[in-house]
Amino acid sequence: MRISKITASALALLTLAGLVIRIYLHQESGKSLLEAFSFLYQFFTIWSNTLVFIVFALFACGRAPHRLVILMSTVAIMGVGIIFHTLLSSPANQQGLDLLANLITHTFIPILTFLWWAGFQSQHYFAWQDAIAGIFFPAIYCVYALVRAEYSGFYPYPFIDLEKLGAAGLIKSIFIISLAFLILGLCLVTISKLRNR
Repeated sequence: MRISKITASALALLTLAGLVIRIYLHQESGKSLLEAFSFLYQFFTIWSNTLVFIVFALFACGRAPHRLVILMSTVAIMGVGIIFHTLLSSPANQQGLDLLANLITHTFIPILTFLWWAGFQSQHYFAWQDAIAGIFFPAIYCVYALVRAEYSGFYPYPFIDLEKLGAAGLIKSIFIISLAFLILGLCLVTISKLRNR
């Protein structure tokens, strides 16, 4: 338990560092602190890293969230890493703090969160239906992003762009996204069951 708490503390600090660098870079581009927050929290990456930070910070303080919340945050941040590196642009052409922030939020935190979960949380009992928890967070985000886009006209990701996809395309895209996160949740439950066998 002591090792899990120490590593959770380290991961909370690393996640916070990635978020702070992101905010700093947007302020450097001329945005106010409020504008930086407003812009960044249009993205699922920032939402997920924030959730992971909260989970690790609570765990570090001895107030571990429910195992399903930890599962949900792990699925969410794994989705961030997978989607970014397979569908979105890579950080290959970036440099300096921009590259560092990208690596932290899209690569290091997803990998390290999964490893932390596998090492310290997978021993808990998970039923197959618990995998559904992985869908909740992206579903809430999609609702938020779409409602906000109705007023701002900005869609942060091409796969939720209602104007380009149309209603039918958007529904199909959200279904595929939900299925992907459900599969990730099932993978974690499978790991847990294999470990506890």
